[in-house]
Amino acid sequence: MANRRRGAVVLLIIVAYVGAHFILSRLSARLVMRDWGFPSAFIYLPVRPDVVADHEIPLLQIHLALRYVFYPAWKLDHACGGPRPMTSMPMRGIEGVNPAEISN
Repeated sequence: MANRRRGAVVLLIIVAYVGAHFILSRLSARLVMRDWGFPSAFIYLPVRPDVVADHEIPLLQIHLALRYVFYPAWKLDHACGGPRPMTSMPMRGIEGVNPAEISN
């Protein structure tokens, strides 16, 4: 009975982990496309560009840390056609930026 309970807890943790990645990536991908015009890219902190510009360093550090935390889930998601996490966040001068250079 203890093994069954342990298995259920592990399954719940895996579902929560994958679900958190899926929700963050899809919500952020829609916001990045709408607000910044970058297709098939996302940041793990779905915020407006003006918020990112005001808090550039802490948000970038959190995003980069979450890229490592969610790497296994992203790899599986990306193999199924999901978006890619951005390698950097454009802060200013969005109009002159080539999206291919940002989303790698």
